[in-house]
Parts: sequence; C-alpha cells; structure tokens
Amino acid sequence: MKGLNACFLRNVFVIFVMAVFAFLSTSCGGGGGGGGNPTPEETPVAQILTPNKDMTVHEGDTVFFSAYTAPQKDWTYDWNYGGGATATKGHTPGNVAFNTAGVYTITLTVTAGDGSAKDSVKITVLQSSVDTDPVATIASPAGNVGVLPGGSVNFQGSVSGGNAPFQYRWNFGGAAAESTAKDPGNITFNTAGTFTVSFTVTDQDGDTSTDTVVITVSQQDTVPTATIVNPAADAVIFTNGSLVFDGESSGGNYPISYSWSFGAGMPSSTLLDPGRVTFPNNGTFNVTLTATDADGDHSSDSMRVTVVNGTPSLSSPANSAAIINPDILLQWNSVTYAGSYGVQVSRNSQFTNLVTDISTSANSHQVTGLASGTYYWRVNATDGNGNDSSWSSVRTFTVTIATVWYRSSAGYDHTLAIRDSDKSLWAWGENVYGQLGDGTDAPSDVPVMITPEIGWEFVCAGYYTSFAIKSDGTLWAWGRNNNFQLGDGTSTNRNSPVLIGLSDDEWLYVSNRGDHTAALKSDGSLFMWGTGGNGQLGTGVASAQIAVPTQLGEDVWLQVEAGRYHTAGIKSNGSLWTWGSNSNGQLGDGTLVDRHILTRIGAAGDIWTQVSTGWYFTLAIKGGELYGAGSNFYGQIAPSPYTYRENIVQIGSDDDWYMVAAGYDHFMGVKQDNTLWGAGCNDSGQLLGSFTLATRYSLSQFSTETVWESVNTGRKHTMALRVNGTMYGSGLNDSGQVGVGSLAERITEPTLVNAQ
Repeated sequence: MKGLNACFLRNVFVIFVMAVFAFLSTSCGGGGGGGGNPTPEETPVAQILTPNKDMTVHEGDTVFFSAYTAPQKDWTYDWNYGGGATATKGHTPGNVAFNTAGVYTITLTVTAGDGSAKDSVKITVLQSSVDTDPVATIASPAGNVGVLPGGSVNFQGSVSGGNAPFQYRWNFGGAAAESTAKDPGNITFNTAGTFTVSFTVTDQDGDTSTDTVVITVSQQDTVPTATIVNPAADAVIFTNGSLVFDGESSGGNYPISYSWSFGAGMPSSTLLDPGRVTFPNNGTFNVTLTATDADGDHSSDSMRVTVVNGTPSLSSPANSAAIINPDILLQWNSVTYAGSYGVQVSRNSQFTNLVTDISTSANSHQVTGLASGTYYWRVNATDGNGNDSSWSSVRTFTVTIATVWYRSSAGYDHTLAIRDSDKSLWAWGENVYGQLGDGTDAPSDVPVMITPEIGWEFVCAGYYTSFAIKSDGTLWAWGRNNNFQLGDGTSTNRNSPVLIGLSDDEWLYVSNRGDHTAALKSDGSLFMWGTGGNGQLGTGVASAQIAVPTQLGEDVWLQVEAGRYHTAGIKSNGSLWTWGSNSNGQLGDGTLVDRHILTRIGAAGDIWTQVSTGWYFTLAIKGGELYGAGSNFYGQIAPSPYTYRENIVQIGSDDDWYMVAAGYDHFMGVKQDNTLWGAGCNDSGQLLGSFTLATRYSLSQFSTETVWESVNTGRKHTMALRVNGTMYGSGLNDSGQVGVGSLAERITEPTLVNAQ
C-alpha cells in the first residue's frame, strides 16, 4: 500500500504540471513561432515528467510514466523499462506494473527526423510487498569480551529480513562516538568500566531490531576461560561420523585467539565455533579448545571422541534364500551404540527401486506383501549423534508366492483341491477313468483347473472317483462308475463333472474310498449309494447295489466316512457307528464278522469328534485321544504283534489330537499345537516329513513346526495344508499325484504344490 500511495501522489502532481503546461501554452499563443516551443526543424526534447526522481516500490506495484511533449506530429516516444516491464510507445504510457524484484533503469528516447534525445530514471523494486521485520546481529565480536584500557575491539554487524534500504546505528555506551556504518571496525576503549554496546537496524518502513554485547574494560590482567559447549560430554560416533563443535570464552584481555585440536592426524581450527568436524578413522581422540588473550594468558577445555565401526552384519535369511511367502523376517546382529537401524529392500542391486526404506530401533524387520521375484537387502546403523554407519554387505532372496488352497483331498492315485482366492476346482494325477474331470483321460503332474466355474466348497478324491460340492449345495461327481459309485443312476464313467441328485439339494459332505459312497445333506441326513457286497451300504442286504443317493434311516449325523469295503460315522449325539467288511477288525466291535447294519462302537456316553476310514482300518478321536482298530501290519494301530486289532484301542497316550487321516496302510494327523504326526508303511515316502522310506512301526512326530492345519492321505501319497494355506505333498508319484511337476516315482521330501 505504501507504494500505491506514492504513485497516487505522483499522479496528482503530474496532472497539476500538465494543467499548468496547458495554461501557459494557451497564454503564450501556442502556435506562434515566438512561443518558445520547438519547431519541426529543432532538436527533439526528452524529459521524463513523472516520476521526476528515482523511486522504490514493491513487487506488483505500478508507476505512472509521462513525458514532456511538444505539439509536433513527427516526434516519437520510446520507453524502455530495463527488463522490468514490456517496452511501450507514446508520450504518456500511464501506469506500468513492476512484478519482479530488481533495480531497473527506465530510458525515454524521443526521436524527430535524424535527431534524438534521451532521459532516464531508476526504479528499485523490493522483493515483496509483505512487511517483514529486520533482525540485527553483532557478527563481531562473537560474544562479551574484556580488554585493558586503551584496547580496541573490532565491530561488524549483519542484518536479515526487513525491507531495504536499512539504516544502522551503533551505540558504544559512551566509550566512543556513535556510528552509522554497518561495520564500524576497531573501536578503542580508554576508560575502565562495563559498556553495553548496541547495534540497531531500521528498515525503510520504520521497523527496528537491536543486538547487544558487553565490553568490560578492566584495570587488572584477567585470564580467559575456555569452555567446550557442544558436545556437552564425551561422545561415541561411527566411522566417518561427525560432530558439531561450539566453544565459549569469558574473561581475558581482548582480543582472544582460539585453537581447536581434534587429535592426531586431524586438522585444527582457529574459530571459536568450528562447526561440524568429521572423524574418518577409528580410535579415541582427545579434543581440546584453548583460548589465549592479548597478553598471552590462556586456558583449555577438553573432551573425548571415540570412533567405532558401526556396520551391522546380516544374520537371516541366508544369502540367496528361497522364500515361499510374501512375508519375510529380516534379521541382523545388534550394534553397540546404535540408536536405530536403516533397512533397505530393493528390486535391483543399485537400490534405486526400493520397496522398503525404513528406520527401526529393533534388530529385525518384517517385510510384508512382496511379489514374486529377486530382492536385495542391506542394513546400516545410526549412532546417538545421528551419524550413519556404512551399509552392510548386500544379500539377496527370491520370493515365490505360493498358491493358497482352501481344501484338498488325496485319492487312490490322484488329488483334488480348491484354490482359496476364487474357490476354483483343480485336479492332478492319474486320469484313466476321467477322475481329473477335465474332459480327457490324460494324466497331469501339475494342478489343472477342471472347470472355469468357481464357488466350490468341498472335494473328495476317492477310488478312481471324484466328488465336489458347490457353495450352492449341489453335488457333482466324475470318474469311474462301474458299480454306480458316482450316483447318477448309470454305470457309465464320466470325464467331466455331472450333477448328482437335484439342483436344489443342499449337500454338506461326501466320502469315497472304494466302490460305494456316503454323503450328508445340510440337515444331517445320511445317504448311501454304489455297491454293498460286504454290507457297507448299511441296508442289511450284503449284495445290494444302489444307483442313486438313497437315505439311510432318519438319524442326524455329524460325519460319515466310506472306506474300501466298510463305513463309519458319528451321529449328532457323538456316538460312533461302523458297518460293512470286518475282515481285519476294522469295525472295532471286537469281532471279525461283517456287519450289514449299523453297529455302535465304544461305550454309551462316549463323545467322538472325528472318524477316518482307511482301506482296512479305522481311526477316531474322543476327548482329544486317538483310537484305532483294524489292519496293523505296519504298526499303524499298535506295537508288535503286527496283526489286526478287532477292538478299538488308544494309539499313544496323548489327549491333544486335532484331526487324523487314514490311508491304505499308513495314517497321519495334526495335534492341537499344529505339529504333524503319523505311523505305518512308508515305502514311497507317504509319511510326509519323514525324508526317508523307513516304515514307522509306532507313532512318530514328523514336523516340530507348529504350522500344519490339516492332512489327508491317499493310497500311497499324502497332502497337507499349512495354516497359511500353502500345500505340501510327498509319497508315490508315478502318475503325478503329488502335483509338483515331476513324474519321479517317489517324492520323499515335503514339496510345495502350486497352481500354474
């Protein structure tokens, strides 16, 4: 606004001048030859009327420009604003805006014929029209000083902020005359006493700021006192780290000189505040500040800087580790004196494509959500003074994002599974009867999607057969059907899924291990179909065959399992029932007699929570305890003698079983702590986690990792899901039933299964 007010006053002045000029021109006759005005033949006149002197404005202000004119038609007026504005023509350009700070020389050129004349004025444009306050600082001396009478002190000032131009005023407390110089130089103090010297700065709009220093003039000789102000105590830093050094001095006779020594091999400094100093070498360094006054008196202060190597060493994962997880825990050794650690993970070795760049106080960091690929990582440490160590060595790891599975089921020589992300249906292994469901009879050693349809909820891989339940409750089947085991009313094999029952049925569970099938609807009703030559259909007729799902009784069931030639189930009251073939005691009723109708196992009041049927034996869990009956030729039920067990007996003594799965002649289970256990034949590596082909004739633990969620067993292969949904398999693989992209006859090491 101050600039605009000035322009307004100038404009008023110009109007007044032009009016007077017009009046005089009229009074003097104007057009006559003797009126004093130039004729066309005269030399042109260049005269800037407004502004009539140099001006100072702020960015964005305007200045009114006008020139002396004569009534001559052939005079031309050219205005050049020195880069502050665009050039114009005419004797009165009017208001011209200056938007950029700077000093501009404005030139008016008047031309008539071959003659010309010039006039100029200077416009100073200040950086901003915002009114800021100046800050005055006494640059010299740096602090209060003492001198003897007759001694001199060098005074220098500085200013920041404010609106230029500035006025300066030094007041020496009566010891010397005032000064208006910014740097008055050496001032002599002749009289003993204490003098407060002030330095005042006033900017162009009247804002002021003052700084002071005290000069003590003493008759006696005093000794200076040197103090290291920063660092305030001994310090430990990392190699190539730095510290900011500041000193303070009092007493002594001015001028005072200073000397900093930073230890052997380090450059010294003569500044009171030398600032940041870097220590490139390890070791302990004694740092000393010495202050010496005009007559040689001196004193010193010292502190110690210890420089150590702070580079961390990486501990895990190992270099070039293969990680089958989008999350990984990075760990490194702790560094003494480290206040924090910097962690970088990059997609390239130059660390220009960072996926992690964090600071942490721990010596580990969990990186999550990684995509598949190779990663580079490194760590450095930061000491308590903010110095970074060198980066550690660089390690790499490779991430493979494993498929997350929802359910899986191991059949005779093939496997079914549901992928978690979209509930899509997958199969792999033997396919001679179309049990993969992909419309062919070709086997596959990797998972293949059976159908583009999604939303599957349950799968069962059986004896060359396959079953699946959709989320809408419909039941579908495919594969071998020579004994009506698919339940579609025919004995025709199917190589793609066919609907079983009605489209509005609500099925919950289905099981198959042989030529008959058992299933439960959502209301707990039990249905059976297929062949019943050993009474496994529970109808009371040994030779019966049922072509479509047929309800058995009116009871409500929690679970049902169809073995090779027998069936077992748990009713809603927790009671355990078995029926069918009993050639190896697999019914657990204490006999070897086949049962064509349902037979209760165990005592009244027993609460069974899970049952699983193998080919010729049965396992069940009650109160967390594991029980078994039937074939025991490989110790899967009890120790020697390795013969059948017709009574159901406890396996081991633990009461923390979560689930169990019976195979052909082996079993595996998961305890409540998510560890993996099993027993029995292992001639193909089907005891997942054993890493050998040695049979285990008694209950054994195969994984101490508390990561297993469920396990299911086929004839000679086993598939298991971890808590994170990844699937691992091992065992017989002659048809690719383990699903790991190989036809190696045996897979003895738990191997990850991924959908392509």
